[in-house]
Formats: sequence, structure tokens, C-alpha cells
Amino acid sequence: MARINLVAPWDEYYNKMAAFFKDDPYVTVLYEEEGGRHIKLLVNESYKAEALSRLLKNELDFGGVKLLVSVIPANDVPQDVISYFKRMGVSEDYDIKYMHALNDNDVYAYTQAIKGMIGFDAVFVVFKKKVIQYYNDNLGDLNGMKSTLAEDIARDIFVPHNGVFFCTDTLDVNEAHVGYTSVSPFPCQR
Repeated sequence: MARINLVAPWDEYYNKMAAFFKDDPYVTVLYEEEGGRHIKLLVNESYKAEALSRLLKNELDFGGVKLLVSVIPANDVPQDVISYFKRMGVSEDYDIKYMHALNDNDVYAYTQAIKGMIGFDAVFVVFKKKVIQYYNDNLGDLNGMKSTLAEDIARDIFVPHNGVFFCTDTLDVNEAHVGYTSVSPFPCQR
């Protein structure tokens, strides 16, 4: 029989983030309630850590209950990585930031930047066509699970930016696009 427990919205947010980063070998998601609710992403790659710290929502308010989200790199992020992201600026090069943030995450397919499309630039962050599940006390599911796509979770966990769109690939998980890559063209520390 399915267990029925009510999940608070901040706990569901943690479950969502943990499911999104579950198969990313460089990210571990932890949740702490002592001293305030806090989700910590331990990131073992400097470029990924810096990109995630610039893209993820870092504070949420659930009706007066605050939830903090922090990205914690394994070591201090080298100054050249920080200056690399500062040179990109706040409002441009989101394709490169998302490539660094999502590279090696199993839900990520590729990022495509299109310049001048219908009068504006667009960045499409494309996720693999696969279902992500996490517990959220869904009474319509025998196991209380929420079944969703990575694009839906991405819309919740990343700060929205004009011209950045999250979508799901049309190809099945084992098919590959020719000419596209999810690997960043910039050096990543391993």
C-alpha cells in the first residue's frame, strides 16, 4: 500500500532538485533544516559550480517560510573561472552558462543559441526525452510520485531570463543529433 504523507512545498522543492541532479556525477544535493531551511548543492567542478551559482534561484518564499539554495564548490573557485563568467556579463551568453551548468547531467541534451530569430536572440536549453519522478504526496499516483520532464523542473529552479527557453528533445534518449553537443567548448576542470 502506498504511504500517504503530506509534503511541505519546501520539501517538494528539495525532492525536485534532488531528482533533477540525481544523475549528475559532479553535483550532490543536500537538505538541512537546522537554523533555517537550506538546500546545498555540493559541486565538484569549478565551471559548473560558478555557472549554477549564477543561474539557480537562491532564495524562495513559501508563504513566509524561507528556503535558501546555495552552490558550494568542492574547492575555492579559481579567480580565472570567476573572471571568465564576469566577462560574459549578466544578460548575455546564457547558452554557454547553461552548457557549463548542465554538462554531464544525464537529463541534459544540448543548448542551441539562435541569433536574430524573429527580431530577438533566443537560447534553447534542450533536455532528453525522459521522465523524472520525485515524491510529492500525489494522491493520483499509487506511490505518491510526481512524473514530469526536466524542462518543467528547470522552469522552477532556474531564474527566468528573457530569451531563454527550456524544452524537450524530439529524439528518443538513445538517438543523437548530428552536429550538436552538450559538451562545453570551453575548458572544464576535472
